[in-house]
Amino acid sequence: MKQKIVSIGRRPAVVLPRSLLRELGVSEGSAVDVRLDTGRGRIEITAVAEPLLKAEVRRFVTQVDRFIERHRRTLERLRR
Repeated sequence: MKQKIVSIGRRPAVVLPRSLLRELGVSEGSAVDVRLDTGRGRIEITAVAEPLLKAEVRRFVTQVDRFIERHRRTLERLRR
């Protein structure tokens, strides 16, 4: 897959498609290991295993965020 190097702020970056992140099992904020393989001219990205509890908390927070987005109008009405 070809990707261009872009600027984010004043730093060069490569934007990874969400489908690739899902396949790797990571999301925004996840820890990854980035290594340069100069012999092969590659950059390798490997997911860093998170402690189970941290991964569970991240998954729970994602579910809560989705619930809030899905039911925002009803929640706003209930708040009144």
